[in-house]
Amino acid sequence: MKKINYIFISLAFISSTFVLQSCKDEKNATEAISEVPKEIAVEILQEKQRVQFVDKITAVDNSEFLDGEYIQQIRPMFAKQFAKQTEEYDTINSAEQIPVITCENITQEIYSDGTFAYESVDVTPQDLKFIENLNVNPRPEEERVVKTVVKDNFAYLYNPSGSLIRKESVGDISFKPMLDSLANYVETNPQGVKANVSKVKSNIAINKALSSGMRLISQTDNEVVMEMTIENSKSSLPQKAKSTVVKKALMRFSPDMAQMHSQKIYEGSQLVQSVEIDYANDQPQYANAASGIMKQMLPTANMKSIKYKSLSFKPDGSPYITNNIEEYSKNQVTFNFKKK
Repeated sequence: MKKINYIFISLAFISSTFVLQSCKDEKNATEAISEVPKEIAVEILQEKQRVQFVDKITAVDNSEFLDGEYIQQIRPMFAKQFAKQTEEYDTINSAEQIPVITCENITQEIYSDGTFAYESVDVTPQDLKFIENLNVNPRPEEERVVKTVVKDNFAYLYNPSGSLIRKESVGDISFKPMLDSLANYVETNPQGVKANVSKVKSNIAINKALSSGMRLISQTDNEVVMEMTIENSKSSLPQKAKSTVVKKALMRFSPDMAQMHSQKIYEGSQLVQSVEIDYANDQPQYANAASGIMKQMLPTANMKSIKYKSLSFKPDGSPYITNNIEEYSKNQVTFNFKKK
């Protein structure tokens, strides 16, 4: 089920690239999206807030980045910068230190034929738009994207007045293989799935992970730790910026491997990226639902928060941490299975 989990995570970001890109002016575009009723197989409703900001590497929760081999090697070269970072002060010295906050409501529908529809609406309150409020040359309203629709393999971007300002292809995307796998999983697992078979399910998941190239580091009643090698990765370190390197990913899963709780990526012994995922527990606004199906049989998509950290560098080579935090106030998934 792990691959299915990642599908829901990746689908939530399909339109992010289009929203962040500078939109070309297409004021004369008036193309409408055709509406053809389809049978919904999976429906996803999300409300989330995303916060992006930079942080000093000497902060307490960045200690593993700070203790890495590369940072310790360059630390003497940036003694003054490190000393300044350890001082207690609240002064904002640059625009990048101002948090960028966005709030959005997302509706996603995956249809029985494998096609999908996605709608994201920017609902960020005006008082949270710090950067926009400070900008002396704000983007014209007619060019500002507040709604993104992905349908029939095209992304449509709309401004506050509802006018279409851009249309782009997102490629041919089909979720039919995922739906077939999910339907087969439900059909071949009887309603009486019980906790006493979780060990068997865990071993099956682990064997699949091992066959895909992962390595089992440890397995306890509380978690499974896996490791994998990432070949031909672009280096995150300035001294190797134009070269490819081998990185290592260390992942922590729940005992049945249905949930990935964290992932850390290392270049040598230097931590360069980390992800932490928190899941909700029996809260209706994060619930998975399907008529006649046990909750244990559903893929886990009830994420409550995701925290990304990346090691970054200023032009002079001094390090800092880039943070991206996504917090969900709603993350509901509804499955509509056909009875055969």
